[in-house]
Amino acid sequence: MVKLKTSKSVSIYVHKFKTHLSADKLTLNIKDIVIESNELDTIRPQYKASLEISSLHELVSVSIPCQVTPGPLKHVTARPPILENILLRGSVIKELKLEMFDAYSNHVEEGLEVELNVDGFCCEDPFGLKRKVDDYGCIDLGGLLKVTAGYGRSASFSVLSENEIIFMQEFQTENRELRVSSGVPECCTAGSLLEDVVFEIVNSKGDIDVTVHDDEKSGQSHTLTIKSSSISMEDSIRYAFRHGRCSVPAIPLPLNEGLFCIVAVHSRYSELHLSVKVAPIFFSYDDFVITNTALTIDDPYAQIPVVEAPEVKPEIQASSSSKMVVPLEASLSLKNVDNLMMTIVDNEKEIVKYGLRIKKYEDKSKVLNDQKARIEQMLFGLEASIEPHILNHPCSLTTKEEIIKRIESKDQSAAAILCGLNKEFSPQINFMEEIVGPVALIGTICTNLLSSVLAEYLGKDQMLAVVCRSFEAACALEMYEKNGEVDFTCALHALAAAIGKSIVGRFNVICLEDMSPYTGVINGSDLQRRLALPDPILPSGNVPPGFLGYAVNMVNLDGHHLRTMTLAGYGLQETLFYRLFGKLQIYRTREYMIQARACIKYGAVSLDGGILRENGIISLGHGNPEICFPVILSDAEMHMSPEITEKLKEIEECKSELDKTECLIKGNSKAHEKSLKKFHKKKDKYTKLLNSIEPVRLEYQSDVKKNLDIYPK
Repeated sequence: MVKLKTSKSVSIYVHKFKTHLSADKLTLNIKDIVIESNELDTIRPQYKASLEISSLHELVSVSIPCQVTPGPLKHVTARPPILENILLRGSVIKELKLEMFDAYSNHVEEGLEVELNVDGFCCEDPFGLKRKVDDYGCIDLGGLLKVTAGYGRSASFSVLSENEIIFMQEFQTENRELRVSSGVPECCTAGSLLEDVVFEIVNSKGDIDVTVHDDEKSGQSHTLTIKSSSISMEDSIRYAFRHGRCSVPAIPLPLNEGLFCIVAVHSRYSELHLSVKVAPIFFSYDDFVITNTALTIDDPYAQIPVVEAPEVKPEIQASSSSKMVVPLEASLSLKNVDNLMMTIVDNEKEIVKYGLRIKKYEDKSKVLNDQKARIEQMLFGLEASIEPHILNHPCSLTTKEEIIKRIESKDQSAAAILCGLNKEFSPQINFMEEIVGPVALIGTICTNLLSSVLAEYLGKDQMLAVVCRSFEAACALEMYEKNGEVDFTCALHALAAAIGKSIVGRFNVICLEDMSPYTGVINGSDLQRRLALPDPILPSGNVPPGFLGYAVNMVNLDGHHLRTMTLAGYGLQETLFYRLFGKLQIYRTREYMIQARACIKYGAVSLDGGILRENGIISLGHGNPEICFPVILSDAEMHMSPEITEKLKEIEECKSELDKTECLIKGNSKAHEKSLKKFHKKKDKYTKLLNSIEPVRLEYQSDVKKNLDIYPK
């Protein structure tokens, strides 16, 4: 017996070593000792220990002082996790520690040198990208990483050890957008000014970013430049942002008619830019006509007066016999009429838009309600044709064939590609023999409720993970180009293309040979090789009521998968499902599960959907996973006639369609209500604008009369 004993009274039993007894039986050679432990942090930084070798009953033993150091760097954890909503250009990540671990979750040895690779960041200290691990097994980057990527751009950093990427994290910086908040008319008077144009920088929610503030003393320069090719504008004039807003007092418009474009751009961040288009024109105000024509949009709310737009002419004609031209600058009231008429026309367009939208939602509501009534009638007829005891039976239609169809519907996943390859190309593919299959198809469950809650516990990514026998088989699924990018012309990606599909995003691969298996007792008489795990015990000494067993033992394997073994002789129960579920407990109801919290250490689920995870994490709400484990039909279900089975399937389809229709009705109703509120708001504003036309018209006529008195006939 070989074990490692530390100064902290921690004993680590060694299971992997080789022995050789000499011919004279006086010398015992022990070599290739492999120590696997996650407790080396207790003896750092000296890593002093003693290797004890003894007979089976410890009658004879010897102790040898030694030093045990962690293995090479295998994985990295960032603490705290970096949140994308704090990544703004110019910001510094205040807290960030990278914890370095070996393959057994021990912090690596102090002084280990790693290299950082950053994209969209820069280091604020002079030590560069090569860093050494501190005496806690960490690299502290707090206050050192500054974001240099622009708004809405990609950024990443990675950790390399011996030219191998150990850790990589990719981000998307927070997006910012430049917009005009003051409003710019589509048409305005040629030669006039666009006055008090206000620009804002907003986030993805449309809220103003008040941190954008011009302050040269602190090195934060935020200014705006206005450019145009149509007129000469001074590029050196910059307008300062104040808490996310920038006000431009005046933008001159050209004297000639036609489309005019100005470009507003942030002086430092060119991605923040905006093009504003206006159309300078000359108006003849003799052509304004106000009518009471009714606006018809097949809606009871839309009886609104209409203002006819003015006819465009190159000059303003006075109402005198001399046909004298009155200069545009002769009256300020001219501009008031211009602005008022354009505002009225814009509001008229908005009213028409919302009126048509309301009509569309009302038509859609009628169609959806008719559809709901038809589905309910069909469902009532189907349920009436089946005996109540059969209808209430928890029948499951999630056969293996049904799960395969659901996986294949995820046609851009690796699991879907493998299901397609099994049908078309499996005899021709060398590495297919080393692939066990997607997790969802390896085992079956006895009830639909248990299948659903276990699938929810694992999540879709793990249910669709591809299980391979070895690491070499996993590597054969994907090849890479010299620059590190995925080569889509080789391996599984090429086979996906051969059947007209593709793999989008990442996918998980589980390697059986690389797993730490369950090494405890197996129920020898059980063909399923269920693990002999002790029942949980309450402080009272009793097994908690409602406890049904462990999840790892509730997954059944067929004969083919029962023969799947690792080279060391471990089956799928001891490797795959022990890795996925561990000692996850199953309870009949949430109430029983909550009562048993005192003896739940590694998580638990209940048949009515309750989920307790490790370390105080609770999954609340309700889920309906599409990808779950196949369910073996009960004896009662096996003897149902094909007609009953088909009707049960139709009932499930009707219920699903009814749920979708009710969701559509709810969403359509909210949209209708929202549009109706906006319609009434625009209508009230429109009425007020019409009431203000007469005073402005009288003012304009008065100004024209004054100008005619100045210029005699």
